[in-house]
Amino acid sequence: MTKPSSFLLALLLCILCSASLQQEVPTNAIALGIVSRTHTNLYSSTTGNVLLSQLLFQDCVYITNEYSSTDIYYEINAPTQLTITNSKSMTFGGLNGYVSKEDIIIITREQAKFQSSCPTFYTKNSRLIITTENNVPLYNKKCGKAPCTKDDIITELSIGTLMPTVTQQTSADVNIAGWEIVSVYVGNTTNVNTLPVTAYIPSTYITTFSEITTKKIPAFKRTVQDTQNWRDHEITNIGLTMLGWELLNGGRSSYNLLAVAKDATSIISGVDSSGLSNLLYLVVFSKRIPRFANDQYLASDSSIPVSGIHVGDLIFLSNSTSSSYINHVMIYLGINSETRDEYLLEALDTTRVITVKDKLGVQSIRDLGVQGNVLNGYKVYWGSYFERSIQDSRLIIEILLYVFIFGTIFIACSAIVIKHVFKRIKQQWKGRHAYRLTN
Repeated sequence: MTKPSSFLLALLLCILCSASLQQEVPTNAIALGIVSRTHTNLYSSTTGNVLLSQLLFQDCVYITNEYSSTDIYYEINAPTQLTITNSKSMTFGGLNGYVSKEDIIIITREQAKFQSSCPTFYTKNSRLIITTENNVPLYNKKCGKAPCTKDDIITELSIGTLMPTVTQQTSADVNIAGWEIVSVYVGNTTNVNTLPVTAYIPSTYITTFSEITTKKIPAFKRTVQDTQNWRDHEITNIGLTMLGWELLNGGRSSYNLLAVAKDATSIISGVDSSGLSNLLYLVVFSKRIPRFANDQYLASDSSIPVSGIHVGDLIFLSNSTSSSYINHVMIYLGINSETRDEYLLEALDTTRVITVKDKLGVQSIRDLGVQGNVLNGYKVYWGSYFERSIQDSRLIIEILLYVFIFGTIFIACSAIVIKHVFKRIKQQWKGRHAYRLTN
């Protein structure tokens, strides 16, 4: 796998951390739309045969071709689905593809308003929330003493769905705690005068999405130490809620998975390996990473030593008999403090947790060797999107402390030895000098 040198990578990462750039609006964009369904499929062509990815409720899209009124697809660019457009400069763009017109509301056709009109991507003044569970109900009212019914549900949401909150609340809204008020677009229409509606979601299903959207991916500093048990980590706890999800190539959604298993005509849901990592980083770290596994590796910091891999870092695989193109990604979940087993989360036939030993044939993640090493028939790579963790900093401090202590001891011992040697030399010189005087 060819990547920039360590120096260039470090320079790029500095740029990634400090850049505050937005994606360019595609020059051929003719309208800005928003996904109004739980999720919609993004296909590679108008035949709808190859699924590239999935967009979630309220994701924005640039419409680049509307085709005729009889066509069922828009050609679009999805800015929330990051792809690398230039691997040398590490710049990103949105994913191009085709989506059903029935799932999109057109918000504006004025290009000058494209970025400011997207409520979940280019927003600077609004607070965003993100769903942290599966099949989250979105209601048309707050439910107090009178419980909500199915008729009160606008739609149900996949984990990882972003929505802007409403900052100004009525006195009736304030009186019922435990709810978040959001502003969303629903239905499907090409009418650009369509306005968002107010909706309500229980606070237990969401968390604040705190990232400021940038063209380059910023670093995120870990706050939890790896020495804690693997179940103490938020990424593990969220990841365990995804167990059993069906593998869907191009999948990136969780809505109605049980119904999908029972009814082949239901909305297609599921994840592939990079869709899983993409969603987890979005939910757990408020962090957007590229959509595909190979781009996730190229955009990560692979200069870290194997000893620097920590919880949340990504382990990448490619076929050992083919080129080094990355085709699978897993999330490192940490260590069981009792059994000392180490765990990975991956989407294979279903989303599952597997030990490092069972997957790669080594006891610990520290035994991976070097980048590109072949283990259990895979070429193994790793990468990180994080700043050096607190345990790395402590290790450096400990090493420097040991160097200082042993260095001080060495200097002190050397001074004693030198003093002793000098004293012996002086005594010998005095003895020889006295001997010569007497003779």
